[in-house]
Formats: sequence, C-alpha cells, structure tokens
Amino acid sequence: MRKKYLSALLFGALLFASAGTFTSCKDYDDDINGLRTEITDLKSAITELQNAVQKGKYVTAVSGNGNVITFTFSDGSTTPITVETESGEASQTVTIGEDGEVIINGEGTGYYTTKTPTEAEVEVGLVKKGANGTWEVLGEDGEYTDTKIPVSGVTVSGSEAEGYTFTIVNANGESQTVKLPSAASAITELTLGDKLKQNGTLFSSAIEKKFEYNNAAITIDANDFLISHEKFTFTPTNSVKDEIKSASDWMGNKTIPANGSYIYSSPTSVDLRIDPVDVPAENIQFYLTNTKNENLNPVVLNAVGDPNGDGPMDANQANGRATVAGNGLWVLSMANQTVAGNQNEATWKAVTDAGSAVFAVNANNAFRSKYELNVKAIDPQDLTDLYIKGESEDDDKTFDFKIEEAQVTVDGVTGPYKSDYEWLPTLTGKDDQNITFKTNKAYKVEAVEASALYDMYLTADKSDCDVYGLSFDQDKHTFTIGKNPDVSSIPAEFDLMIYTVSNKGEVKKTVVTIVLNSEISAAAEYSLIDHNVNYADPTDNLFYIDLATMKTALGDNLNQWMQNVDLAANAITYEFFTDEDCKKAVSSTSLFGANNVFKADIVAKNTKDAGATADRNNANYIRILVDNDDVKTYNDNASNTNKLQLDKTYYVKVSFQATAANGAGKLNSIVVPVEFHAPALADLFTVKQGYVEDNVINAYFYKAAGVTIDEGNGVKTPYTDDYTSVDLTFFFSQYVSDAQVVINNDEVIVDNKRARDLFYFKTNNIDIDGNGTEEAYAATFGEKGKDYITALDFTLDNNNNSTGIDKNGQPANGYGKAFTLDVTKDNFEGWKYTQDGDNEYSFQMRLLSPIYEGEVRPVEGNTITINGNDFVKGAHITNEDIMGYDYNDNDYSVVPDATEGVNGNEPNATWYENPQIESVIPSVDKDGYMNTAEAVKATMVEDEYVPGYFLIRGNAVSNTVTVDMPVTVTDAWGYKLNDSVSVTIVRNTTGE
Repeated sequence: MRKKYLSALLFGALLFASAGTFTSCKDYDDDINGLRTEITDLKSAITELQNAVQKGKYVTAVSGNGNVITFTFSDGSTTPITVETESGEASQTVTIGEDGEVIINGEGTGYYTTKTPTEAEVEVGLVKKGANGTWEVLGEDGEYTDTKIPVSGVTVSGSEAEGYTFTIVNANGESQTVKLPSAASAITELTLGDKLKQNGTLFSSAIEKKFEYNNAAITIDANDFLISHEKFTFTPTNSVKDEIKSASDWMGNKTIPANGSYIYSSPTSVDLRIDPVDVPAENIQFYLTNTKNENLNPVVLNAVGDPNGDGPMDANQANGRATVAGNGLWVLSMANQTVAGNQNEATWKAVTDAGSAVFAVNANNAFRSKYELNVKAIDPQDLTDLYIKGESEDDDKTFDFKIEEAQVTVDGVTGPYKSDYEWLPTLTGKDDQNITFKTNKAYKVEAVEASALYDMYLTADKSDCDVYGLSFDQDKHTFTIGKNPDVSSIPAEFDLMIYTVSNKGEVKKTVVTIVLNSEISAAAEYSLIDHNVNYADPTDNLFYIDLATMKTALGDNLNQWMQNVDLAANAITYEFFTDEDCKKAVSSTSLFGANNVFKADIVAKNTKDAGATADRNNANYIRILVDNDDVKTYNDNASNTNKLQLDKTYYVKVSFQATAANGAGKLNSIVVPVEFHAPALADLFTVKQGYVEDNVINAYFYKAAGVTIDEGNGVKTPYTDDYTSVDLTFFFSQYVSDAQVVINNDEVIVDNKRARDLFYFKTNNIDIDGNGTEEAYAATFGEKGKDYITALDFTLDNNNNSTGIDKNGQPANGYGKAFTLDVTKDNFEGWKYTQDGDNEYSFQMRLLSPIYEGEVRPVEGNTITINGNDFVKGAHITNEDIMGYDYNDNDYSVVPDATEGVNGNEPNATWYENPQIESVIPSVDKDGYMNTAEAVKATMVEDEYVPGYFLIRGNAVSNTVTVDMPVTVTDAWGYKLNDSVSVTIVRNTTGE
C-alpha cells in the first residue's frame, strides 16, 4: 500500500504544544496556540484519521478552533476531531508554570513537578496519565502523585527516526492511538549512484588539470564529496557601489552574514535511490555520518527531483540522475551553511580531518546507506558565470553570460548583452539557435558555479515591469513575463538586472537584455480529431483543423496575430509528433509536403473544393490531405523505423510566423491531437452468402475458361491444370487482394491428418516463414480483375494424383471436410494496425464437386415411362425425360447434347455442352428387364447437331413394371455420381 509521511517539523510542534503535552507558558505561533487550546475525541473521527493515513495521505497542517482540532492532509482533505468531556466543555489544556506548577485550563492545581521547564526544554514524564485516567505528577521523591483530575486530550510521542504516535484520551480516561510513520522512519533502503557529480567548472578542471588545494594537486575520485569554505566580507563592487553601500542595503531574501563569518558549501551532488519509492525525500534532512555515528558538521543535504521531468531513463541514467514521480530517484545537494568566525577553525579542522574516514548518507538518523563516500576539502570556486535555461521545447538550450560583462558591441551597436547573441567570447552576431523568451513562463537565473552563490536578487526598471507585467520570485530566482503588449512591431525587449552576492561577499550587478519571443503564449485546447482513412476516392481523404479554436484562445492577442502573421505556404511549419509536448518527432524529415504523406493548406471553408488562401481574414481552417500511397511508401522504407499506425494518438504541430517586415519570428503554434482509423481486416471481407452452409463456405469446383496465370516478366500461360482447384476470390464479393492467406494446421481434419496434409495452394505462393522458400500452404489472396487466380486444391500423392479422390472416383481424405484459412495483413493502405485482432481474419471452407453433390432424376414426376413395344425395339430416353441437377438444382443434360465438335465413339467431354461433364453412362437394371442401355451421341442433321439419347432395349413384359436404371455421371474432375432413375415399362396392349 502506498503511504505518505508526517513531517518532522509538524511533529516537533505537536510534541511541544498540543493539549495533553507539557510546555512552558511562553507563546507559540498562532497555529500551535490554536491547537493547544481545545482538542476533542470522537471515535468515528479517529477512525477517519486512521483511514486517511492508510490511504496514503500525510498531515501537512494542524489547526484548532474551539473544541475541534482539524488535520489537513496532503491531498487538501481535512479531518476534524472532537473529544467529548463529562461536562460538555472543551478538553483540557495542560501546561507547566514557571515555578513548576501543573496548570490545567489556565488554573493552578497545587501540584508541582520536580523541575521548572524553560522555553526550550520539556522533560517527558513530569506529568502522565495514571491508571485511573487521571493526571499524575512526578514528585521530588521520584514517585508519582495522583491529582484526581480526569485526563482529557491528546498527546504525541515518538521521533522523526522512529515515527510518531497520537494518543487521544477522553473524559473517562479511555485512550485510542493512531500511529503515523515519519518519512525517514519508513525507509528500507538507500542506494547511492555510481559517481558523484561536481557542479560548474570544477568537475572538468578536476579531470583535466586536477584541482588545486593549498597549492597541492589532488585528484577527485568518483565517490569524493567536496567541501569548501569561504570567509565572508560584504564588498559591493563598482557596478553596485552607488546602490548598495552596506549589508543593510541588500534587497535579496537571505540575511547577509556577519563579516568574518565563513560560508561552507559543496559543488557535489549525490544520486540516491530510496525504497519504498514513494517516500517523500524532500521532507527529510540528510547528513554525512561516519562509522562512529558522528555527523559531519555543518553538512546538511536536501533532496530534490530532476527539474526537467523528462522521459524514462536507461540503466546508466537511472544511476546518474534523479527524478520525482514516485520512482525513488533523487539528487542530494548541500545547502550553503554559515559558520561563525570564532567557530570556523574547529569546524574546518573537522572537515579536513574527515579525509581519512568513510561516510554514509544518513536519513535524519533513521536509516543510512553503505559507507562509501569520502570527504575532501577544497578551495572555493569563484562565481563568474550565470545562465538562464530554456523551457519546454528549448530545454536543451541556455542563455549564457558572464557576471558584470554587460556591455558588448554587435553589428556596430554597443549595449547590454542580449539573449539572442552568441556566447562570449566568440561573439559574432545573432544566434537563431539560442533560447527564446515567452510570456507566462517562469525563467530561472542560475549560477554555473552554484555552490559559490550566496544570494541573488532580480529586478527591472519599473516602466518595464509595468509594460511587460514582470514578476519575480526572489526565493527561486525566477522571473516571469506577464504580457507582450507590443501589437505592431515585434520583437520587444527589456533589461534584466541581476544582483549577486558570492560566498566571499562580493556584490555585483549584471545587466542583460531579454529579447521577447514574438511567439504569443495562448494555449489552444484542441479536441482529438478522429479521421478515417478509408476513402474510395483518395481526394476525399481530408481532415480539417478549425482555426476558430486558436483565435478564441488568443483572446486579446488576436489583433497582434492578425497584424503580423504570414500565411504564405512556405511560412507555416507543420510537424508530426508522438507526444503532446512535441519532443518526439515521428520522422527526422518532414511528413508534410507536395510529395509526402500529408498535404496542408489554409482555406476559408472546410470543403474539398475550397481554394487555398493566404488572406488572414479568410484563414478559417487548415485542410490536410492524407495520401495513403505515400503512407505505404513511408512505412515500406526500412530506414523509417517509426511506422505510421492506426488508432494511435499523434500530434500535429502547426507553427505560424510573422511576416518579414515584422521580424519573421515565430508568432504562435497550435498542437492538435489526431488519430487515424480504418476498418479492421475482417470488415474488408464479405462472403457470398449463397455459398455458405453452417458458417462454412461450400467451395464447389468450377471450370474457369480463359483464365491464365501471371508468371512474371510479362509471361502468361493458360491455366489448364484446374483439376479440383477453386479460386478463393470467387466466393467473396469484397476482399483484400494483397492479404496473406495460410492454411490453418491446428486441428486434425480426418484420419489423423491436418489441413496442410490435405490441401495446398497451387498458385501465388509466398515465403511467409522468411526461409527463402515459398510455402505451399501460404499465398496472396488474389486480386479481382487480374488475369491470375489464387488456386486452392487437394494435395497430390506420389503419382501426382489428387488425394481428394480415390481410384473409383469417390471422395477421399479431405473432400467435404471443413478446414480453416487464416488471412493476415498488418496494414490498411500502408497504415499499420495496432489493435489486437484488427490485422486478422479467418474463415472456413470445404471443397466439393457441384456434380457429385447433385442428382439425376426424371424431368417430370417420379418415373420415366417407356412403351413396352418401344422397349423391345429400342426405347429413346431424351433430355425431355431425364436431366441431371447439380448441388444447387441447376439442370444439365445427361444425354449427349453437344452442339459442335463431337468426337469418339465412347461418351466423353466433347459429347456434352456442360464443361463440368466428362461422361454419363446408363446401365441396365439389376432385375434384368433391360438387356442393354447405352448413350447415343448427338448427330449432325442438315448442318446442325441433334441431341442424343439413352437407348434402352429389353424383352417384352407381360405386365407393367417399374425398375431402377443406374446412371453414372463422371464430372470433369473425375468424381463419379452413381445414381439411379425410376423407369416404368408399360405392357404393350396393342391388339387386345
């Protein structure tokens, strides 16, 4: 469970000031006095307080009002506690008088403690709650005397190291406790970074030149904690001597030390990892402690997080940097400490003597790290350089300048050093890469030699403060530009005056000119744009950014924007990022442009036919065309590792600049989140439902006359080997032609055989495994309108015969068995799928013969009737009597019906008009009424073929009889449909 911790300062106040604890009669601050007045008890409130602690809150303030004490927690919530007394009055306040008398609610009790506490001294145990719930006082004989006065109130015990305990006692003497850990007491592990860091120029000089101390060169090692001291003498230099004559004239917030004092400082920072990771280290004071449990005076270390707050760190950075955000990584640095002159010799000796010892980092005497730090005494640094760090997108840039070097000459003009100049001493002109200053951003002035700085004060002329709305935080050494009032000409600028006091007491004034960025700071909050990239007409693939949102956000600055903006196409910058802060560009090259993924322009209307405009009065929308072909080109390029993805939030940053006449500087930018969407792969396939049975596609064999296979290099050959193949695309009204399809091999289909043992793709195979060989179980789906098909068939045996048919022409193995095919494609028109399952589609098929799955039957009724007389002479059964019907009840002639090209004397494919028929053979009935049954081919009569017939002969019958005539239809794929047709032979009654 995540916990927060109570600060030591708060508990120190409670320990010496809360009701039920023991203090002198001296006054404390208002909050503590209020707390001391009345504290009450209520069980539900105690429970609430306990729950608050368990939910990860810690106390940030305590206040009293009447008989209610209110605890304020870190999330701003409050918990009031009320303790009822027997009389209903407020709970008791117990104090110790100057003479040692115990005073309750301001009245003496006549009982005295053994000692008289002073303002700074309270001895726990002078007064305690007895077993009977009444106050007991420690007498001179060492025994406690019962005062008979009931106890009612709150006591606090414990320390920063061990944590604290609230004890709430009601009028009946009943008590409840709430245990709260301190930040330090909760620590279970302290781990130091691999290398300490040295601030400013010291570290580089230590590495390159070694560092000079007392004229002896020393080497700074990785675990050396460096400490220097500097004698302080307040000395205004020439730059400030007319303004600051003595320490009392200093304007900064820190009290100036007495001359002759010594300032102890360190350029060293210590990387620290704390477990648990949620311990608020900023509430803890850290010390350097040796193996004799002695803290090195006057070293006090404070913890801060990484001010950049940037992204995740790699393994090396995690040991070398610290950050807030609950990851347990912090950086410790020493706050400058003032030591009185008469104490310096002993203090400095302790530092120099510490070089032979090893130290641990000690968290307020509650937990310490390994002993692995060494202390080295060094000469102090000189304070020479300042810098201002850029914010946000400029966070890797700084405005650097030297203290007091304010007057420079650039382009023939002499004046203060400006923020758009290059770093001295190689001053050559303006530097477009330097940081820019924006409104409503706090900029911090920092010393390169931070440990050498005692205090700093920032200001500007009153007129500049008024015009630019300047404000200063003297504790943080920051300044904020509230407004840029110049709406006609940009940029604007003002002089920033920086007063510094070094550790040696030198007071200096540095003046630099802050050049305001022409950028207008007015954040426009754009809602997410959801854009579907699935358009039949590529020119419709458009989305729009409404500039009304930006104009509303500009508010009073809109006029400035309108007067200065340059809306020429080449003056607007479009960028594409993966993060809202626009730090992580999708590509190192622009994705916007005539021959790129996005084409952007400014239009008056959000319509496809609106013309681009550079007229600021008609600039209402940004229109962006998405070119899916260029998306595919981009994503197919192996060097572009950051692929464009669907369903991922991107950020389009549009930056406007001023016209050349107005300085051509950046005016403002907007950041618009956008997500691109497309149908999932499964939604791009539509099965022809006429072929579906029980959610399985019945894939019937069809002759595909005229179909050819594209063999590459322009060579196309007739596709004649269409034995039992099916074209996948035939069964879909919508499909993705370049998707990859594989035969799923997960399940046993028949006789311990899996699908890849039974089926394969005859064409369009692909190397899906990346092994350099095209797999028979994988293919591209096929493309509609192309002159090649994706043919799926039964596998072949060792004699190259289909395994889907046996030697008798009957179905075998996987015939008619459902199996699964898996289709995949990782993109839609180049856009990469990101959602689970969006790049997948599966369906089931079974391979069937349309003829074998049909039947042969009479055209009318249930039987074919022939005359007994004709039966003897040879009866003709024609296509008016009998027909074949495929699986879908489509009829075909089973008697020879060819209209041309009849060949051979035995039934064959040339005898039949239907290309699915190889032959049809009638047979005699099993009862022997028929002597012969044969098929007679079509004949030529007057240049036209006359359909053939079945010729049936037999002996005369005495009675009408009905028999079954076998008919075997062999289809084009070799399957034999063995059926029978009822034939009724009518007795000849002629002559009776």
